[in-house]
Amino acid sequence: MQLLSPSAMSLCTLCLSLCPGAVDTILYAQSGHEATLRPTIHGQPENIFWTHDGNKVIQFDGSEEKVYSTYKNRIILDWGSGDLTIKDLTPEDSGQYRLEVNIQGKLHSFLQDLEVAKPTISCELNDASGSEPRAMLMCSVGTKNLSASTEFVWKLLEEQKPGQELPISLGGKNDDEEYCCVVSNPVSAKNATFTAKDCYPGKAVLSEGCRFII
Repeated sequence: MQLLSPSAMSLCTLCLSLCPGAVDTILYAQSGHEATLRPTIHGQPENIFWTHDGNKVIQFDGSEEKVYSTYKNRIILDWGSGDLTIKDLTPEDSGQYRLEVNIQGKLHSFLQDLEVAKPTISCELNDASGSEPRAMLMCSVGTKNLSASTEFVWKLLEEQKPGQELPISLGGKNDDEEYCCVVSNPVSAKNATFTAKDCYPGKAVLSEGCRFII
């Protein structure tokens, strides 16, 4: 096996520090609330630079910080860890955030996707005219780039069922049943509730918070 030369090893180390890594998870947050981006870096940052979809968010030069555009008065930067807290979130805050920091003279980068949205539940009627009408509920979060660690779980009164889809029965007392979908990953969790009778034509899709204890 051929060993790398010292110069080649230095080049690899530089690439690991400079080249952007893949985004492991999507951080879900609710409009009007706050979210904290927590980079996986080690050591005391000498300077910090956050961007959102290529636009400047905040810079810290080691002694003072500068906040840009619409983020003024609603972000908090932790100078020791690089953590960025964004308050009063809006859907426009969704997107990819990139952090660049210098630690002991080396440049490090971190990527985090933020999705400011609530889960929504839609319903597709299978057969509303039969004696036992049934329907299929679908839970989604309004993004096509779900990470592999994203989980969908339906919280029912006495059980839990994984997956985005849930078959349900309609008619009679079944129409008053409530179904709660929880979308989670290692960094966040959001939920929505749907009442079975809203499956019928002319009913709106609901996405209120779960009423069950989760």
